[in-house]
Amino acid sequence: MGHPRAPEPSSNRPYLRSLRAAALATGLTVFGPVPAVAQEWIGTFGDWNAFRFVEAGRRVCYITTTPLDMEPKGTRRGPTYVRVSRSGDMRDVVSIVPGFTVEAEGMAVITVDAAEFRLRPSPEGAVAQNATQDAAMVRAMIAGTRLQARATSGRGMTSNDTYSLIGFTAAQAAMSNSCRAAA
Repeated sequence: MGHPRAPEPSSNRPYLRSLRAAALATGLTVFGPVPAVAQEWIGTFGDWNAFRFVEAGRRVCYITTTPLDMEPKGTRRGPTYVRVSRSGDMRDVVSIVPGFTVEAEGMAVITVDAAEFRLRPSPEGAVAQNATQDAAMVRAMIAGTRLQARATSGRGMTSNDTYSLIGFTAAQAAMSNSCRAAA
């Protein structure tokens, strides 16, 4: 009551497919169908929300935010967000979901203030090249104020989305603390 909810089941399927894609790309478990995942809201921290759930006896936590501004205007896209997740030994896994499939041969780019990071395409968006890049992005996000995400679709449309980092540090700390607790 009064707190944000994860997307409703009708819109949650693309979101969970992207979680599954990130899971496969990062070694997390593959999440089950929508009804099998009971998400718990941890809190809202500025422009970021934190959630957790248990999958196969393992606690999975993530923080997410939606864009403040999306370019180009007027294009139809699916759910669009940045997510940082953790489970078990996987720490602070960064992914973007631009609302379309990123061009297979292309790269997505996240810019945090002056730091630029090239991500590789995944089925629902883009993920870091490796854990070292994830850690560098999270450090930049903690120190930063704004995140720009650019990606090109398989149809040649390039998106440029702007996200706030207000509350990121507190949300990341809450996510970390929540996932330290026993599942």
